[in-house]
Amino acid sequence: MNILKNILLGLLLLFTVFFICRCLMALGAVIFDSHIRFRAQQREAFLRPQRDRRYMPLSVLVMAGTEPQALLATLDSLQKQTYPLYEIIVLEDCMKDSDVQALTEQLELLPLPQPVRRQLKCTPETAIYESGKLPLRLVRRPKTCLGDAWNLGINIARYPYFACIRAGMQLDAYGLDTLMGPFFQHRDTMATGGSIQKASSARPSSLTTLENLEYDRSIPAMQVLLHSKTLLLFGGPSAYRKDTVIEVGGFPARDDGLDPGLTLTLQRHCRKKGQSCRIVYVPEAKGVLPPSDTFPQVLTRRRSWQEGMKLAMKDNAELLCLYRFGGGTLQYLLFLVFSLWTPLLSMVGALNVLICLFLGLLDNGLLLQIVILSFLFKLLLSLSVFRSRTEKVSLSPRFLPRVLLLWLQGNTLYRLRITIARIRGLFA
Repeated sequence: MNILKNILLGLLLLFTVFFICRCLMALGAVIFDSHIRFRAQQREAFLRPQRDRRYMPLSVLVMAGTEPQALLATLDSLQKQTYPLYEIIVLEDCMKDSDVQALTEQLELLPLPQPVRRQLKCTPETAIYESGKLPLRLVRRPKTCLGDAWNLGINIARYPYFACIRAGMQLDAYGLDTLMGPFFQHRDTMATGGSIQKASSARPSSLTTLENLEYDRSIPAMQVLLHSKTLLLFGGPSAYRKDTVIEVGGFPARDDGLDPGLTLTLQRHCRKKGQSCRIVYVPEAKGVLPPSDTFPQVLTRRRSWQEGMKLAMKDNAELLCLYRFGGGTLQYLLFLVFSLWTPLLSMVGALNVLICLFLGLLDNGLLLQIVILSFLFKLLLSLSVFRSRTEKVSLSPRFLPRVLLLWLQGNTLYRLRITIARIRGLFA
């Protein structure tokens, strides 16, 4: 019995250290995020007058999806970009024929008998159309996995850099400029990725606000802290160097974990060749997505992200080799513990606390103090994100009850269900 108690207390100590590290990382991410945003604003103010003299040709790949209106909203945001030289390639594989016909008429698309240099393995296209009024091509293809579609777009792209955006995502006018900035600053930049946020109306729903809180507070913590030396990108708009992506074989042929899978593969490939590889997280390049209709959609997305991260890290486990990859191993372990395994460790830690409490190994007063301090810290963190990123929240008596209710939901039922969905993705 004494051995069991010692094991439980040892596990409790480990989970306490893990929890403290998570809190410090979250706090550091919020502080550092504010700092790099301030620096980005200063850099933008300095470089904007010189914008027309610094650019690289860019191919923007857009996955069309099933809703024509969502695609048109994305195309409209791309037409407003200040970036001087780019083309748009729309990849369509699941729209109705009537919707495609309406798009070809609206965008003045004509059939284009274009030869395609197939540098990456992918399913061939069935038709290519080119617009007479925009630098835009529509590519029709059979329905396969998302990675296969991106690889086809890379084969068709004319320019040495490409960006990936899904239908429904909208960028501000300087989105492409911001996304391409690190390629100008560092020659060894291989990929950049932006942040994501849900669009909010005049009266945003609680679900939209909770999603934005999670996006801003939890998901990008590791990327923010590592900034220009991150290993993974998640879900937002992203840009890549085409020649290096072709060298590594393009995107993995699946639907989940495409950004993490490709960025990890780029790191592994470049380190094997002794080349420097920089993956940059650019939170200012924000992709705004339509709000989710239901909570099950949110759970499905989080489970999919977790499963994709698991596949990406499993495929590139060679990065754990300390002799060959040096500091990359430490980064890999940080993502492994504080991103991939976090939901499982959090759940096991909570169960361990309950067992210790049941066996009388914990002092009730001390545990209550720890819980109160934890909730106060999370409240402070949530308010910081509210004020800086998500909403303009006033702490007046009118808004305070809503803020407290959202904080309570985000740290109890919402967090529990998200954690369970992530654990399901981990074991899928």
